[in-house]
Amino acid sequence: MTAESPLARPSVDPAAGLSLLARDVRDHDPARFQTSLFAPVARREDLMALHAFHVELARVAGTVSEPLIGQMRYQWWRDQVNAACDGEVPIKGHPVGEGLTAIIRTHGLERDALLSIIDARETDLDARPFAAEEDILCQARASVGTINGMAARILGVADPELLAAAEQIGMAWGLLTLARTCALDAYRGRLTLPTESCAAAGVTVETLAVPEGAKAARVPLRRVVALAQNNLQSARLARGRVRMGWVPPFLMARLCDHYIGLMENCDYSPHDPRLLVVPRMPLRLFFSAVAKRF
Repeated sequence: MTAESPLARPSVDPAAGLSLLARDVRDHDPARFQTSLFAPVARREDLMALHAFHVELARVAGTVSEPLIGQMRYQWWRDQVNAACDGEVPIKGHPVGEGLTAIIRTHGLERDALLSIIDARETDLDARPFAAEEDILCQARASVGTINGMAARILGVADPELLAAAEQIGMAWGLLTLARTCALDAYRGRLTLPTESCAAAGVTVETLAVPEGAKAARVPLRRVVALAQNNLQSARLARGRVRMGWVPPFLMARLCDHYIGLMENCDYSPHDPRLLVVPRMPLRLFFSAVAKRF
């Protein structure tokens, strides 16, 4: 692993004062953008490359008219991962692809883990709902949990317990994202809450899509939020060992706390518009970073 990433001096968008990768993350994943700003300068752009890669994967399903087109895009990313891991020359002119190649080679990111992220995001093309809570846990672990663990690895974390804690925080974030956007997903025709708990509560995709019918969703929503809280509780057993330079992926726990508080405040109403707003909380994150607490 090199002391300084080849992305440490990235191309910059003069209008924004940010690299192209950082601007992409700021615009499409403001939560991770905020926390990544607390990374050491030499590693900050590496985090932006990782999160820009995830942004590309996450928005495929919403930008294609046919699942086949989405599958082709995900396969393109698999090819890029395999090429980078095999030492091939990256495709020029694609900033995210070039950034991904750089961090794979600089930090030795694992092929299988990266491919599992792509596989997990590809399920976004499938309208079939998750059957059980274990299914959404597996999805959260394979996608955002793995991304958060990779962010910790890029920052130099090698302790297995701390890497596991970072992954658990990522899983909590994924579960809460699913919970806070479930009404919007239902409006688009997809039930993202586990069908087992929804059936027990009398929740369907049609009832969840409208405020009047979404009251019954409070029970399955509470269960999903409880899963997130369990992951946060487990992760926080290791918080006394986090160094200053490692804090970004662990600060995601503070953003999780924000949404858990909102859920409780709105009595688990999935149509509360505040749930779709990513808060700007620089001072709270700053003090958490300085104290190395999450």
